[in-house]
Amino acid sequence: MKMIYVFLLTIFIVLMISGYTFATKKNKDQNIDCIAQYKPVCASVLIPCEAPPCKSIQKTFSNRCVLDKTANTLYLYEGECH
Repeated sequence: MKMIYVFLLTIFIVLMISGYTFATKKNKDQNIDCIAQYKPVCASVLIPCEAPPCKSIQKTFSNRCVLDKTANTLYLYEGECH
């Protein structure tokens, strides 16, 4: 479990250094309605902070559409978070 956390934190740091930007509500299409289908996906949610390194948590979303409409998220894999 600790190894997974370290791995995910490393990925976030590499993405931040490489200039990867997380999606924000301003560039998400808020006009699309998501269907009420439960097909869980796991994502990292960036916790707002004032100075790097910023922390993230894993969160299960009911489906990919709901995830895509949520700001500051990064898709990890299909299924519930472990």
